[in-house]
Parts: sequence; structure tokens; C-alpha cells
Amino acid sequence: MKLAAKFLNYDIKYRTIMRGNVENGQRIDELTENISRVELKFDTLTRNSIEFSRAATIKQHPATQIKQEELMPNHQHSPSTRNTFMKDP
Repeated sequence: MKLAAKFLNYDIKYRTIMRGNVENGQRIDELTENISRVELKFDTLTRNSIEFSRAATIKQHPATQIKQEELMPNHQHSPSTRNTFMKDP
């Protein structure tokens, strides 16, 4: 009788351990899936931030410098024109 009780006790312990292993395995699978989702989100975030920084860098070309000559009018006033312009009537 004692031997049968010991085997029953061992069987119960074995089943408890196996059930725990199955539950732990399921929990590990769930955690692994959650971690994979988080990694995917981080990868997407990193990829988007890299693309954003590249786009911002491309748009920031240095402005073309305008030469002073281009801003000045083509015709120059002669000194005589300036003198007549400045005289009072």
C-alpha cells in the first residue's frame, strides 16, 4: 500500500511539474511574441526616423548665393543725370 501511495505521489508531482512546464512554455511563447512585436515596433520607428532625417537633410540644400552684380540694375546713371536730378527747379 505504501509503495502504491508513493507511486501515486510521484505521479501527481510529475503531472504538476509537466503542467507547470506546459504553462511556463505557453507564458514563454506569449512573452516571446510580445518581445517580437516590440522589436518590430522599434525597427519601424528606427527606419522611419532614418528616412525622416534623410528627407530633412535633402531639403536643406544651401541657398544659392546671389552675386551683388545681379542685384544692381544694368543701366548706370551718368554723373550729369544725377546732377540734374538733384537740382532744385
